[in-house]
Amino acid sequence: MAFIDAATLKATYSDFDCVPDATVELWLTQAERIVGDDWCGDQAHDLATLAAHYLTINGFGETGAAMKKREDKGVKSVRSKSLQITYMDASSDGGGGEAFYSQTRYGRQFWPILRACRGGPCVTDTGCLPHGSW
Repeated sequence: MAFIDAATLKATYSDFDCVPDATVELWLTQAERIVGDDWCGDQAHDLATLAAHYLTINGFGETGAAMKKREDKGVKSVRSKSLQITYMDASSDGGGGEAFYSQTRYGRQFWPILRACRGGPCVTDTGCLPHGSW
């Protein structure tokens, strides 16, 4: 049930032009688990954005390759003026929360959309209360 294909993702985000179509399709399939038929936003664009996030954190594309080199050293950021080095937090790199999505520009773009579409608790009708009403 592919909503978009590799060519559409590559047209949307040119960072992934050199990534094999089969690899892009794999991450599109993963992204479809979240951006499904009941998605509230722009389904095709949001699917491409989430797949781009997955591709990037796994070292694909221009940004992903540079990010992968930096992560291999465990460094998240470096500040030059007074030498401040921040290391990657192992607990925040795959949990599916804001820390996971903030690792890439695609994830930062996707996070507020995810919160809008899937952010609140599910509330269902439980029917009548036993023994009358309150």
